[in-house]
Amino acid sequence: MAEEVIAHTTGDQRTSNFVERFAAMGAPWRFGVNDLEALAEEVAMTVVDNVRTAELHRIYWPSQPLDAIIYDYYSLCTLQPEG
Repeated sequence: MAEEVIAHTTGDQRTSNFVERFAAMGAPWRFGVNDLEALAEEVAMTVVDNVRTAELHRIYWPSQPLDAIIYDYYSLCTLQPEG
């Protein structure tokens, strides 16, 4: 999840509401990651794959409209230990 989502600074109220609902359930996001490469380096790992869920939606569900901005801020990634 991008830092903007956690900080409620995407400019999209639906995204902020989404984050607030998770917090209300006792499952708040504590931090976001905008620089995955730096995080991977810090923990001695390599980014193998990183894709935004918006891109997955466009590829695998092209007939459906992408009407939620949060998909542009939410990524799935795979890291592996270096070496």
